[in-house]
Amino acid sequence: SNARILDFARYLDKKGIPIWIRHVIVPGITLYKEYLERLGEFMATLGNVKALDVLPYHSMGKVKYESLGMEYPLAETREATKQEAVAAKNIILGAYKKAKKDSNQLDNILQLLPGFKFPFPAVNFSPLLQENILESVNHNLRNLFVLNQFL
Repeated sequence: SNARILDFARYLDKKGIPIWIRHVIVPGITLYKEYLERLGEFMATLGNVKALDVLPYHSMGKVKYESLGMEYPLAETREATKQEAVAAKNIILGAYKKAKKDSNQLDNILQLLPGFKFPFPAVNFSPLLQENILESVNHNLRNLFVLNQFL
């Protein structure tokens, strides 16, 4: 689990300490669209990310393992290409931008509701929860608009 890593990133964010995310894409392990999107969504919850590097996995460590007489755990894993790293970074940044936009929309909508106060910024919600809240708020606002026309 990467829970401790995510907790540490949140801690650094809370303290206002800037971070630089370096993500290695490994075919068959970390090179999945869903994982890349989740990374982008998580990054959107942080305010301290200063840069993102997406690095292709390479097998240069294989020689070191062999010289130590150890079995290389990724011996059957192909190296990732630079093109895959660029595509992965675009997926991460796309999810990041969408999550930021959705969070800002939710904050803006909630500010329009009289008397509605969130005890914390909407960015703390998962993207799925934000989407559900946005749909619910939009539905309720449409209903209020329709009712207002008859009053």
